[in-house]
Amino acid sequence: MFLKKKSKIIISGNPKFELSKKKNCNIIFSEEIKKIKEEFGSNYYFFSSSFSNDLYGGNKLWNYHTKKIYKFDDSSIKKKEFDFYHNNDEKNYLALIELAIQTAKAFPKKKIIFRPHPTQDINLVKKRFPKSLHNLHIVYKFHSTPWIFNCEYFFHSHCSTSFEAFILKKKIIQFYKTKLTRHLEYFNNFSKAGQYKNYNEVIKKIKRENFTFSKNEKKSLKTYSLNSSKNSHKIIANAINQKFKNIKSKIIFNELNYQNDSYFVIFLKKILVFLKHFSQKTGLIYILDYFFDLKPNFFLNKIIKDAKGSELNKYEIDGYLKKTNKIYKSIVKSEKVDKNIFLISRKK
Repeated sequence: MFLKKKSKIIISGNPKFELSKKKNCNIIFSEEIKKIKEEFGSNYYFFSSSFSNDLYGGNKLWNYHTKKIYKFDDSSIKKKEFDFYHNNDEKNYLALIELAIQTAKAFPKKKIIFRPHPTQDINLVKKRFPKSLHNLHIVYKFHSTPWIFNCEYFFHSHCSTSFEAFILKKKIIQFYKTKLTRHLEYFNNFSKAGQYKNYNEVIKKIKRENFTFSKNEKKSLKTYSLNSSKNSHKIIANAINQKFKNIKSKIIFNELNYQNDSYFVIFLKKILVFLKHFSQKTGLIYILDYFFDLKPNFFLNKIIKDAKGSELNKYEIDGYLKKTNKIYKSIVKSEKVDKNIFLISRKK
């Protein structure tokens, strides 16, 4: 199937990683980089969490949501396999937390930053750490990229932000207790040179201060992220241009604009959101699911849902375009067409 469709597949890399190139990062995240540097300096150790534990609304709610998405039966082999992988990954989560604690103890003059995943409840995460370590900070604010930009060492288990750390030429430590998780392919695709399972080995590695990327590490990361050396947006733009450059087209706007909800509908939606939140918090949702087989989104916590993407904002889009125009020496503007719909075009 892949070979049949190969001619229609464009290998471009991920445009997101272009933001991590030092020149671009300095412009896109200039304000955040400055604020972080003022508070924490520019040589702290940064731990990036990427786990489905300590989530907003509780782990049980998320597990139900996942079960609904993948349509698992409780007795199915797939469900048992998923639970096995999830339980193993919880061991990796606890191990990364313990590494952060041990690192803070070993380097009391060094600031240690542990950043929860956007879906994690920071108050639950904080309970995992002792309050006595004053150089250990659990912080969730700003995008992860400016945190990586300012750090000296980057610690993770299987976080995709490790590719940003690689592009920014940071010292990367990948720590885990077991590879037998749903991230197994991630573990196996990269060199073992930067992978650790023992706390003392990591501490010794940092103290030796002889960190370098092996040739295998560089090769595997570049293979995964093509645009570590190329620009994805140019590859994508050129492909679109080749496909459509000879096609004459025009945009026609009709009169069917998005209709704002009436006050009654807004009130009704708020009531429904409240009832959903109430049923999640009290556990009533599990009883309702037994009788009505609820859809996956009923189990999705609102904070997690918002973390995955909220409404588009013209002010934010224009602010971003101002920065990308500076990077690429372009003149691009945005125009609001309807709710969450914007036309991006060159200024004439």
